[in-house]
Amino acid sequence: MKIAAVNPIEDTMDIDLDIAFKKLRQLELQDGDLGAVYWHEVAMLLRDANQHRERALAAEEQVRRMRSRKTKPVLCSRSAPPLGSERYLLKRFSP
Repeated sequence: MKIAAVNPIEDTMDIDLDIAFKKLRQLELQDGDLGAVYWHEVAMLLRDANQHRERALAAEEQVRRMRSRKTKPVLCSRSAPPLGSERYLLKRFSP
């Protein structure tokens, strides 16, 4: 599992969370019952934070795509009914 982190030198760099999880697992095993619970909770927080970050980035990308696709609405005259409306269809296809 990797995340991108902000770096003053580079815009992004990948951080391998597997290394962090292995270290937290080692700490769980070393610290006994109470320490194990604590380090396990820290690992779960790290996992959850990464999942939230991924969802936020995906949502941000989706908003960016939606904004780029957005077009200006076409204005129609007041006398002409909106396309697809019942009034338009009756006017267009009535004998």
